[in-house]
Amino acid sequence: MLNEDAVSRWSLWTGIGISFLNTIIGFAILSWGINRSNKSFLISVYGGMIFRFLLIFALLFILIGALQAEMITLISSFMITYFLFLGLEVLQIHKYAEMQKD
Repeated sequence: MLNEDAVSRWSLWTGIGISFLNTIIGFAILSWGINRSNKSFLISVYGGMIFRFLLIFALLFILIGALQAEMITLISSFMITYFLFLGLEVLQIHKYAEMQKD
C-alpha cells in the first residue's frame, strides 16, 4: 500500500497528465479543423470539446471512485493546469487568426 505522500504525488501528477492529454487532443483537433470550412471547423471544435469533457469526466470518475485517488489534490492540479493549457490553446487560435489576416 502506498503512503499518503506517494498517493498525493501520484494524484498531483495524474491531474497534470490528464490536463496535458486534454491539451494534446485539443491541439490535434484544432490542427485538423483549422484549414477546413467554417462549418467543419466549428463541428470539430464543439465536437472536440464534448469528447474531451466526457473523457475527462470518465477519467476523474474512475480515478476518484475506483482507484481512490486523493480527490482534492487530483482536481486542484487538474484545474490549475487545465486553465493554463486552455490559455495556450486560445493563444494558438489567436495566432492563427492573425496569420490569416495578413
